[in-house]
Formats: sequence, C-alpha cells, structure tokens
Amino acid sequence: MPRYFIIPTEMEPTPDEIDVQMSLRHGGKTTSDALAYIWQVKDTFRDQRENYDMFRMLMFNFKAKRIDQSTLYARLKKLFKEHKNLIIGFNTFLPLGDKIILDGDVEASTSSTARDY
Repeated sequence: MPRYFIIPTEMEPTPDEIDVQMSLRHGGKTTSDALAYIWQVKDTFRDQRENYDMFRMLMFNFKAKRIDQSTLYARLKKLFKEHKNLIIGFNTFLPLGDKIILDGDVEASTSSTARDY
C-alpha cells in the first residue's frame, strides 16, 4: 500500500501536530496547553523567525523519530538558552522524571537531562 506524506505548507500549529495522548499523559496537559505553549514560543521569537522554525523542525524530527530524546533536549536547551521561561514551560510536558536542567540549577537528579552537543 503506498504511503502518502503531508508536507506542511504553513508553519502554524495544527491539531494533527499535537500528540493528544502525550499531552494528556504528562501532568494533565491538554491540547490547548500545548497550543498555548507553541504560541508562546512563536511570540518569543517573533523577530527571530529562524529560531521558531528551528523549534518546529526539532519537534517534527522528534515525532518522526529522526532524533532521539536526549538530542531533542540538548538542542532545545541551546535554542532556548536566553529564554529560561521556555525551558520551564517545555519541562511541564515531559514525562515524570525527565527535565531539561537549567544552567545553575543545583539539583541532584537521576532524570534524563540535556547534554551539550
């Protein structure tokens, strides 16, 4: 059976891009919460469109399993290095035990963390 690929023509979030089951499993977050976070990222990078586009590509690549979890965390940590509120917001969607550690965060944790690449 042939496979068809949908190529997004716009970089605006659609409900298809949000994994509803994942949103509901992580801290009771809803699709609305995920969309609000995406809009927060977009607004933060309104004058740096390439950063917003990079965020979107990272999420697409992770969902498509082209990059693994630790790579996603490391690249987001680097992309959001000047915007700690975005890291904190992203952490709310992660499974229990996972967290992108902020620089200067003194926490002994066995959670999955971002490594610098």
